[in-house]
Amino acid sequence: MTTLLPTGWCPGSRSIAEMAKLYPHSTAVRVFFAAGEGLPASAWADPARVGRQRLVDLPENCTAIVSFKDQMADRAAFVQAWLKYRPDVDVDLITHHEPEQQEGGDPTRAQYRASWTRTREQVGDHPARAAGRLRLATCWTLQWIRRGGDWRLWWPEHEADAVDLLLFDWYPFMAGEPDPWKPRVYEDPASALKVPVDIAGQLRRDWGLAEVDHPRILRANGFTVDLDPEGALAASWYRAMHAAAKAAGCRVWAHFHRDMGAALGDLTKRPAEQAALRQLITQEANDVGRQRRLNWVKDGSPFRLMTPMADLRDTLRRHGYTVYDIGNRAHLEADPPEDHTPYSATGYPGKARYGVGYAGDIMPPKDGQRSKVDGLPLPSLQQLGAQLLADRNAGVPGIKWLKYMNWEPQKDNGGPCYKESWRPTYERTSSTDRGHIHLSGLTGYETATIAAGYDPVARIRGDDDDMMTPAQFLTLLKDPAVDMHLRGTAWRYVGGGIPKGMSTLGVLNELVATSRLLAEKVDIDPAELEQIRAAAREGAASAGDALVAAVLAKLPPGTLTRDDVEAAVRDAFAGGLAPDAG
Repeated sequence: MTTLLPTGWCPGSRSIAEMAKLYPHSTAVRVFFAAGEGLPASAWADPARVGRQRLVDLPENCTAIVSFKDQMADRAAFVQAWLKYRPDVDVDLITHHEPEQQEGGDPTRAQYRASWTRTREQVGDHPARAAGRLRLATCWTLQWIRRGGDWRLWWPEHEADAVDLLLFDWYPFMAGEPDPWKPRVYEDPASALKVPVDIAGQLRRDWGLAEVDHPRILRANGFTVDLDPEGALAASWYRAMHAAAKAAGCRVWAHFHRDMGAALGDLTKRPAEQAALRQLITQEANDVGRQRRLNWVKDGSPFRLMTPMADLRDTLRRHGYTVYDIGNRAHLEADPPEDHTPYSATGYPGKARYGVGYAGDIMPPKDGQRSKVDGLPLPSLQQLGAQLLADRNAGVPGIKWLKYMNWEPQKDNGGPCYKESWRPTYERTSSTDRGHIHLSGLTGYETATIAAGYDPVARIRGDDDDMMTPAQFLTLLKDPAVDMHLRGTAWRYVGGGIPKGMSTLGVLNELVATSRLLAEKVDIDPAELEQIRAAAREGAASAGDALVAAVLAKLPPGTLTRDDVEAAVRDAFAGGLAPDAG
């Protein structure tokens, strides 16, 4: 699966509008709010604003990487204005960019921790975050870490659940060089990216590059050699670095467009490198996954979660679990699109319906978190996953719609991660999808209500004997598939009072044939029949006998006995039928 890597720039002292003209179709823009500037909601729409912080000028459908330094900044107002004025844009919001630098405006560790708590309180539960459109991010300088700085000092572990994304600023630093900040070669991308990849792996978070820049290796730039006078090597390095980052799971990439003259950060003076950046931006802008998402947006963004997944999601949310359904932009722009999207290409056993989502992610409960339903501690993902697996293999109706499940039987990423699949028979394989339980559903169950009463938490506690409530039973009866089977079952019935070798449908067919025979053979004079009906209406006691006699008189000999006809008439009268019924 390939995923779009939003690619763009930080404008330096230029305006966003000017940079957007230099690099059309950019999918990422880096924006700073320095100490004392707050995080102004007015930046999204105020026509009086100009320059690098006029966010209304952001390219369409891009990702805005926004950082701020002020602890008391109003995150909620900023997010509200974003969704009002530029809802097409996604936002990666950095709380205190590069706090480890400890320069003017940088917080103490206590202030940094308090600032992250404020971020979580103001926007941690925002729906845009749950939808994956608002990502809360840290941002550290890789040079500082690579020369020995401990990133853990600036990891907000007390608010770890509020951190979605790890961002890094990448500039040259190669330990072992005479001058580590001015190496004599362009570093191999795998080595250059090892630190962010390793940290992201430890913390089980997505990662990205908020700033990237590599000046040409020239004496004029402070290096010890004139290695790259035309910038061809730097341009090649940019391309290789971008490809390696994308392959390693990088989620955003922004070149730091400094204004420092020829051969340094300003790519308007570095044509080879500028051409490389434009190529990378165009490559991502034309990504097939991105175009698929944009077409879906043009259609009005239709989305409905398949009913059994929605029912299970709602049951788990009532207990207090966090459960996600539609994917974030990375999912929506992946190729091929999978079950978190409303246009999945991985439907099974049939083709997925457009506009329907087939997946959900169950996130781990917090330590000590209790159910909102019964007040007891919420089961861990390990307990929950084990119950889901056991129920699916046991054929429990409430979970038989499950196509596959990714989960970890052991807590804290300490053991294997499995993909349990039923396509169509059960199979277990390895997975790398850690940190949650992922569920994907089978096609054909889009509107099925079989999960309406299914509660795996209650089953773990032994409180669910699989008995349905009357309301759940009525809901089940309304399922079109169930209704179809019930209609057919009655007519397929055999045994009891049904003649041997026949079903209820067979008996009905025989009755129809007999009635047709009677209709053909019985030819009662209309005047005579009217006399019988008149007598019946007047309560004549002989109406039944007259009718029996009239029928017998017209039947071929041996067809029915008098007792047969009398019994039939008697049953009709007993059922409340008037003698003149048709």
